[in-house]
Amino acid sequence: MKYLKPLAIFLILLAICGYYHRHPTDDDAWFAEQSYWLLKVGYIKSEFFRGFLDWNNHYFLSHKLFIVLGAGLQYLLPLSPYTSKLSGLLFFFILVALLLFYQLKNHPQLNSWLLLTLVFSNTLLVRMSFENRPELMVTTLGFASFLLIYKDPNYLKSALAACLGSLAALSHLNGVIYLVAGFVLLFYYKNYRSLLIFSTLSFIFLAFYFYDIWQFNGFTAWQHQFSNDPATRDSLGLINKLKVMASYPYLFFESPEQAALSLLLLALGWYCRAF
Repeated sequence: MKYLKPLAIFLILLAICGYYHRHPTDDDAWFAEQSYWLLKVGYIKSEFFRGFLDWNNHYFLSHKLFIVLGAGLQYLLPLSPYTSKLSGLLFFFILVALLLFYQLKNHPQLNSWLLLTLVFSNTLLVRMSFENRPELMVTTLGFASFLLIYKDPNYLKSALAACLGSLAALSHLNGVIYLVAGFVLLFYYKNYRSLLIFSTLSFIFLAFYFYDIWQFNGFTAWQHQFSNDPATRDSLGLINKLKVMASYPYLFFESPEQAALSLLLLALGWYCRAF
């Protein structure tokens, strides 16, 4: 354990060195472009895919809150790859702080340097911590939502958890899973009043996903884009959805980074099987 502190510091410095001249990805550019158009013309579109599903006029399937964040960064800072990549770094810092808060509050006997070693040895996390993608924003908001209600949830905590969970969903629709998890957790606790508050506010906040669609009377365009988007069209319908669910476990071994985490989880589960 005495080597954990220098190891964690080394990994943190290695991550920082890796931020310099980080190679931009396709998504870095595409999401930055969407933020650029939002800032310039007041709505989200994509000239990168001119002629495809009318995205060059309006792109209603965007990761909306995440694109708003990118537009805010472009407004405050010079337009550059570094400015766009800050979206990941900001929420990575917040996520690490929340993890340390959770560990110190619930497991103070554990070594915080071990937590930092696990975080900064995770190459997938380090890579995405300086990438213009919404995953870390979604993860951080969802984890913050969980922290509010995992113990002794009251009305105020449930309301704030609904707000943060909805913001995660507005950053990327995959974030809806945090709203489902919050609903199940409060139902399990039989805290029905908090459950009602959580569900009601989640529904209200999540409705803002349709704000730009309503603003531009774009429900027909949104439906057309959603039904024909390459990311969603192969999983629409009951049979296709069941196929996706059946093949979902492959995701945990899709890349070496994910396989390493999955194997670590399996090993930890076996080691702690009695607990």
